[in-house]
Amino acid sequence: MRSLLVEVRSSAFGLAGRVSTVLASARGRPVGDPPAVAPPGAEEESCGAPAESLGLDPVRARNWQSWLHALGQDAGPVDGQLSIRSWTAAQRAFRFEHDALDGIVGPRTVAGLQLHLTYWGGYRLVPDGIAGAATRGAFWDFNTPPPE
Repeated sequence: MRSLLVEVRSSAFGLAGRVSTVLASARGRPVGDPPAVAPPGAEEESCGAPAESLGLDPVRARNWQSWLHALGQDAGPVDGQLSIRSWTAAQRAFRFEHDALDGIVGPRTVAGLQLHLTYWGGYRLVPDGIAGAATRGAFWDFNTPPPE
């Protein structure tokens, strides 16, 4: 999780602008502010639903959920089980538009993750929306707990 976790609150807004600009230019339309709450009904259908973990084990998934909470997003319980709710929180952190918050780990979510990992972790990922070996490896590494 790096020492950046302490600086998340002060730096998160710089990332948000950068990611939203890239995502907006990819879609060809401006990006508005993300909603303060999930879409109506999203809470009920997404709390415990399993979702794609992109290869993370429960320890690293807990780190990702904690990271999202540190960014001010409600990723649900920090239980090591990535759910639709966890990925909806990630999409909010990536500054997706309200109508794009679906919690599905598709190409747009993966591209947002690639930009996020490039910005916060220094990984040189191409935001192509493909969750290949480099993206999965960077996501694993980014969420590896520090040695004790």
